[in-house]
Amino acid sequence: MLNGFRLARLNAQKSVREVMQYMGVSDASVYLWETGYCKPTASKLPKLAMFYGCTIDDLLADCTERENGEKDGM
Repeated sequence: MLNGFRLARLNAQKSVREVMQYMGVSDASVYLWETGYCKPTASKLPKLAMFYGCTIDDLLADCTERENGEKDGM
């Protein structure tokens, strides 16, 4: 299953290398974000969302919720 971080990167057609360079992080950090083992610090989220051309909510969303429509009518 894709999480919001990986889906946003793929939709923006960015490589892991581009994310690493732009954000000043290691490939391991990007991997951890995209596999759900951890999330970037709150201070990194706006910059990452801007780079991907999405919202912070998009990054943090569970992709199964987006695929199945919003849960609980929200």
